[in-house]
Amino acid sequence: MEKQLQMMLNTSTVRVCKPEYKKKLGSLPAAVLLSQMLYWWEVSGYGTFYKFKSPCKHKLYRVGDSWCEELGLTIREFDTALSKLVSKDLLIIRRDFSNATWYSFNKDQLLAFLQDCYSTKPEGAIS
Repeated sequence: MEKQLQMMLNTSTVRVCKPEYKKKLGSLPAAVLLSQMLYWWEVSGYGTFYKFKSPCKHKLYRVGDSWCEELGLTIREFDTALSKLVSKDLLIIRRDFSNATWYSFNKDQLLAFLQDCYSTKPEGAIS
């Protein structure tokens, strides 16, 4: 399954937003967030990675390295985009004892989502 995911993700040619993601999520910020989360997931070796929502005083935080800073989103835009990804059951999110937020993907749901994004059914076709 991981090889299939790698082929479908193809982050070597990442665009800011894949139109297929926007169409399925109904939101440009959610599509951009998904693309960036997939990038960081790949960089982490398809494991769990942490990132902060916005600038904070946490000892692991580095200036410019929060979701809102990286993507130019407001906190409200980020929360709304994240809720769209959570509603599709794509993400696994947890907070640790130090209050860092860790992200990973539900691989089965992600694979189904990607397959749906890239299905070759014509617009309006009935399954």
